Amino acid sequence: MLSKRCEAAAKHSRCRRRGGFTMLEIISVVVVIGLLVGLLLPAVQAAREAARQTSCGNNLAQLGLALHAYQNAFKVLPAGTTSEVLPVENYPNADHHNWLVRILPMLDQRALFGQVAWTHSSYDPVNRSVATTELSLVSCPSDYVYFSGNSIQYSSYAGVYDGQLRPLDEESRGLLIANRFLSRDDVPDGLAYTLLAGEKALIDSQETDLGWTSGTRATLRTTGYAPGQEAEQYGDPSEDSYGSEPPPVYQPYGRYKGDAAYDPDAESNSEAAEEDPMADESESWGGYFDEEGDWVETFVYPAPAPPEQRLRPGGFDSRHVGGANMLWGDGRVAIVSGLVDAQTFSQMGIRDDAMPIRPLLED
Repeated sequence: MLSKRCEAAAKHSRCRRRGGFTMLEIISVVVVIGLLVGLLLPAVQAAREAARQTSCGNNLAQLGLALHAYQNAFKVLPAGTTSEVLPVENYPNADHHNWLVRILPMLDQRALFGQVAWTHSSYDPVNRSVATTELSLVSCPSDYVYFSGNSIQYSSYAGVYDGQLRPLDEESRGLLIANRFLSRDDVPDGLAYTLLAGEKALIDSQETDLGWTSGTRATLRTTGYAPGQEAEQYGDPSEDSYGSEPPPVYQPYGRYKGDAAYDPDAESNSEAAEEDPMADESESWGGYFDEEGDWVETFVYPAPAPPEQRLRPGGFDSRHVGGANMLWGDGRVAIVSGLVDAQTFSQMGIRDDAMPIRPLLED
């Protein structure tokens, strides 16, 4: 009886069993999935980059709050750098303690601040632990730079020292300059109308960047270039004139291969010592052979910039789409496009030109 019912039901299509999917159906599903993935991936990447840009802007805002806390405590802004040699070169020939190190207590980094040996250069071995400390707050998430405990930490952010294409010195017209702690009276244009800091494209300058503790172009830039204009004009700042030979590498005890030594024990840290007798062909990247012939690994800085680049002012740039995050003196963070008028951007970095321009950027 049951078999007769099944035979009868099998005659109707709704009771028939299917053997599986056809090849055409499988291909159609794969194509549809591929199309969906192709449509969604750009949106996902855009969302991730938007999140990174927001995180980067938040880093700058935190630095702005720390700078304002410093100003409230001492009634002045920190000096951009301290340097016995003026104008400041992108070269470890002075103390170069910078504004980022001075605001460490305001960034909840009192322990790290306590490790700074102010009587020694920022490049001195005694300051190695500070220079190699990884601080996420000074790194833009879009700057993909390898970091290890034996290398210096780089900063994606730099203070504004001027709005003109000139080297950094005590007469600079920005807010973070050499050897001077500026008060509100030194900013006639007003903090709300003057840029304080911004992003720099770390990847473009990594090979000659002296690190986040160095008060050189590593953490101090000019608005004389519109965002991205420096890279367009000069190309990669790390390109040098050493030819096929590897550039010299700064060793922890101040040695440059084939160059005068930088003596950390000298009475003045900017004083050049006699050429190191060990600075010969045995010295190499990341270490040297000692007198007994044993290889000694060392903490190394990137190669210093070639002489023709040591006084070249650096500009601001970004890995973000649409422009670079910039910090105003009153703590506001805004994105400034690389298409901004160059003269307008230049004026943004000058504290005393009597030309307030911030309303031009208002939404």
